[in-house]
Amino acid sequence: VHVGASEMSLAQLKSIAAQYIKYEKAFDLMMPRSRQLDMNEYLQSNLQSVLKEQGGGTFHAILAIDHTENVQQLVDSINPSMFSHTNINRFGPGTSQYEATLTKQRYYKLNFTNLLVCRPG
Repeated sequence: VHVGASEMSLAQLKSIAAQYIKYEKAFDLMMPRSRQLDMNEYLQSNLQSVLKEQGGGTFHAILAIDHTENVQQLVDSINPSMFSHTNINRFGPGTSQYEATLTKQRYYKLNFTNLLVCRPG
């Protein structure tokens, strides 16, 4: 599902991210098994990835989202980069590290990376 969010405030985006983290397991139940948990490399769990980055539990993941101060920090929090220097070649010649990182950041169930390029003004 694609939803336009370019006009949403940071507070609204944080609320969406926090609610998704809180209810990700419920969203999984509505999806085919191949899209649940971390069973698909292109649909990684936001919750599990945030927990790997931040530690703690769901509460700590939501707290990390709440402490973001701008859209870039929110995107980095909800879509942590899975980039490693060893896999940059799989993106083809001429691909920058930034492009490879952004590509890997998109592989989440809730993908906020377009917010970085679709913000007004």
